Amino acid sequence: MKFTTFIKAYKLALFNVGERVADWKNVYLGSTIFPEKDETVLRFILSSGYNMQPGDMGISAAINIENVEKLKGGLNTIAEMTTDALDKDVMAREYISKGEKINEAGRVLVLLETLLSRLQVIEPDTWESAEISSVFFNFDKDTAEFNINGTVVYTNGSLVMFGD
Repeated sequence: MKFTTFIKAYKLALFNVGERVADWKNVYLGSTIFPEKDETVLRFILSSGYNMQPGDMGISAAINIENVEKLKGGLNTIAEMTTDALDKDVMAREYISKGEKINEAGRVLVLLETLLSRLQVIEPDTWESAEISSVFFNFDKDTAEFNINGTVVYTNGSLVMFGD
């Protein structure tokens, strides 16, 4: 699936579950289930605990990829959505300095935006067609691992490393 579609779908998932998780202290992205070959549904499982331990609450959001691809927009940056005082790089460092977990729902938005901005620089002609196939959170190292265009990409939200 296109990386830009993934970002839009994640934003929709957060918006759709917002009211149902309003009483949770924190919201984390527990896991992402990518569609199989003939499927068109992307599933996000959001949790009240960062690593989905017994006792945590969870909610699933299923998003039809074909419908998301038809939507215009949805890639507004954090700076565009907020005041200019909230820059994504500043926010990324704040998440790290405050000890927020890598999969905190808001931090994931910053991760995705950071990856997108790096892709736009590294692959200026092809970033719009970049494909994502997996997301993995390493809680011990507080990093996220994405597979984009067959390349493993590691990030903590601030630093991004492309490689194997």
